[in-house]
Amino acid sequence: MRSIAKEQCVTLPSHRIRKADIPKMRFRLWLSQKRTEFSKEEIILTRQWRYALAALAFFPEMQQAWDALANYYNAQARFALFWHSTSDKIGRFWLYRAWRRRNAF
Repeated sequence: MRSIAKEQCVTLPSHRIRKADIPKMRFRLWLSQKRTEFSKEEIILTRQWRYALAALAFFPEMQQAWDALANYYNAQARFALFWHSTSDKIGRFWLYRAWRRRNAF
């Protein structure tokens, strides 16, 4: 219907938004922001991990490098759980459920 109206240059009123869809749209926005945050954090930690490995090859006692390695390895499980949860329907359901509890209307 909308494609025919578009071809005929007729404007139709916008779609109705069901009340139940509003929190779902907010969740999708939140999830998108979290994915962006997690990917940026993962990139930074991975870069620090690579630099730390290179630094430890020359300076095995360098505490900052050991801290960077520890941060990377500690965050790996959190990243893996998050990415796994966002990749399937059941994981997103549990994320949505936790998000709804924190953002009760």
